[in-house]
Amino acid sequence: MAEAKKVYRKNRNGVTYIYLDEPYWDREKKVGRHRTKCIGKLDAAGNEIFNETYKASLEADIPPVISRTERLGERMVLQKVSSSIGLGKVLRKVFGKEKGDALEALAMFETCTGDPVYLADGWCAEHGMAGDFSSPSTSKLLASIGQDELNTFFSYWFQENGSARGLLFDITSISSYARLIEQVEWGHNRDGERLEQVILSLVCSYGNGIPLWFCIHEGSSGDASQLRLLLETLKKLGVNSVVITADRGFYSDDNIRRLVDEGAKFILPVPSSVSWQRKLIDSVKENIYSPQNLIVYNDGDDSSIIYAVTKYDASSPYGRVWKHVYYDAARKEKAIADLMSRINRCRQTLVARGKLSTSDEKFAETYLKVTETPKRGRKVTVNDAAIKDFISSDAGYWVILTNCEKDAASALESYRRRNDVETLFDDFKNTLDGDRTRSHSPQTMLGRLFVIFLSTILVSQLRRTVDAIPGKDRRWWNWKEFLRHAASYSKCHFASKYKDVYTSPTKGQRMIFNLLRIPYMWKGKKVSWLDSESVEMEAQTDESGAQDIAETDVTDQA
Repeated sequence: MAEAKKVYRKNRNGVTYIYLDEPYWDREKKVGRHRTKCIGKLDAAGNEIFNETYKASLEADIPPVISRTERLGERMVLQKVSSSIGLGKVLRKVFGKEKGDALEALAMFETCTGDPVYLADGWCAEHGMAGDFSSPSTSKLLASIGQDELNTFFSYWFQENGSARGLLFDITSISSYARLIEQVEWGHNRDGERLEQVILSLVCSYGNGIPLWFCIHEGSSGDASQLRLLLETLKKLGVNSVVITADRGFYSDDNIRRLVDEGAKFILPVPSSVSWQRKLIDSVKENIYSPQNLIVYNDGDDSSIIYAVTKYDASSPYGRVWKHVYYDAARKEKAIADLMSRINRCRQTLVARGKLSTSDEKFAETYLKVTETPKRGRKVTVNDAAIKDFISSDAGYWVILTNCEKDAASALESYRRRNDVETLFDDFKNTLDGDRTRSHSPQTMLGRLFVIFLSTILVSQLRRTVDAIPGKDRRWWNWKEFLRHAASYSKCHFASKYKDVYTSPTKGQRMIFNLLRIPYMWKGKKVSWLDSESVEMEAQTDESGAQDIAETDVTDQA
């Protein structure tokens, strides 16, 4: 029997109907005939619209699904990370089980893919996440997250992971396309983008680098207002006796007095424009080169030699403080080398009568002299006096002001840990799709940034966990490679069957699960990192047996 096919017929009213044409053989009359059945029509755009009867017949022809496959690897890794810091527990406590689980699932999706959350539906279904993650449902969930709920979350989160030693604080700008959100304004864009923005404040723990708090400010707001809000919020959340480390942008007399008035401790670098810093550096230059002032600072595979002198001031306007003066000779040499390189580049451009940028023009006015004569033409010479002034300047020196850290080496280590916040900002913007906000309502934008904040927590803890493992033991894989290699580990659930079927974990997956101490299925039974030696012995036996069989087959064929 020939297959039925669709045919299109337009009636006198101009409506095109769709018919199912089924040819058949009429045995009595010995001729071929056709059965036609209307199954729908075309809309104005030419799209097919089927009637309910035809759609029901299509669904009846589809056999029922007998199994459901879930990808477990990434979810197992991130659930281990989440449980180790109590993230899922706090989310469910604050938002309830259904909403808390949904937020955790979206954070995992963001961590694994870096895609916008409106694309989460397929990924969450594939990874066995319960709930409705369609775009409308996700938007509704994000819009339901209010500032009061966030404050409750931050309160419990500080209790769970806050470090008594200190907090690292910094801000960044996030560009936005939104036009209906009051907080989106023009301001100094730290990414150099010509877009309106909001300002994001972020606090992480000194002890473990985990993000603890974030807040959105108007795009034109200054550093002082953000620090004031932070101090007031910490006080309301019951976070007392903190040590705040920030960058030079937060150094001002008003900010320091505010920190002191709130009873907070601080570690702040002093801008080079502050007059008392220059006098202090001049007073220690002659005596800073001494073995007793030496600090060997190790930064991964690199180490640097830094000299430090500490001046104690008991009568400062901020109470007793320690002023730590540092000198890095390598930093000074690099600054001189960069200066010479820039001078040479600008000189060559001027000799060739090229055009300098605005910043290079001002630079050239200081370090280069240009003369024009009718006979000899253009001549560009170097201002040796300006270069000597730079070499004898305070380049390579800097000062840290603190009211809590007496030791210069400890104060320097605390300040350098501020790079943890910079790393989090990089994750927030580049890894987790937080570089620009596309939400057009303040409620949805707040919920969207909260999900990225949760993802930043997962990334921070996973990176810290993986980096703590010796490189050789983890094949030098980073946190992203842990997720990528674990991704294919899956289970298949068959309807009306008791036991699920799990894929056999690869050697790399077994390594990841063992290093992170995650139980997994091996040959129908659950094993843990304690069973790793016996599992690897079985795996080697299986591999050698498979190789022997293959060699035997080749021999038989020969």
